[in-house]
Amino acid sequence: NGNGNGNEAAASTEEDAPDVGWFRLSAEQQNAFATVFRTFYVYAGDVLVEQHVALGALERENARALERTGEITEAATAAYAELKKTYETLTKGVNALSEALRVPMPALPAMEAKEKESQGKVALQRGVDGADGSGGVNWDDEESKLFYEDLPDLRAIVPAALLPREVASVDGGGGGGEGEDEDEA
Repeated sequence: NGNGNGNEAAASTEEDAPDVGWFRLSAEQQNAFATVFRTFYVYAGDVLVEQHVALGALERENARALERTGEITEAATAAYAELKKTYETLTKGVNALSEALRVPMPALPAMEAKEKESQGKVALQRGVDGADGSGGVNWDDEESKLFYEDLPDLRAIVPAALLPREVASVDGGGGGGEGEDEDEA
């Protein structure tokens, strides 16, 4: 009897084991799935690059707003957080697909090059922010607006003796300024 129970246990284990033959795909089915995954990977990679560029643009826009007004609006902060979360999730998914398909991650454009190009340039504005097209005024009151917009002619206010000789001679020769000619003589 003892030997019979051992044989029954072995037989029941073989019967309980799942048949994995139906889990296997034919070579044609495997190729079809691989093609679908590669196509999806290409599209996901394109979206990742677009999100990367959009995130960089939003970062630059927020940096400009912070520089201009000293703060970032709640809406801009929320939009950045949402875009950052989407970008990170998409990056993880594309990375997983990249590893599974054994292909390199898509190349992301470098944002530092664009930032370096924009450094050193001076953006002038006349009370209206032309970058976002909102037309919002950055002045607290009319007095501060006039202080920044109506700049006096310093050559008319500062005595010619205090100006550099090059500036005085250029103004004296071309502008017909009589007071400056008398000082030089």
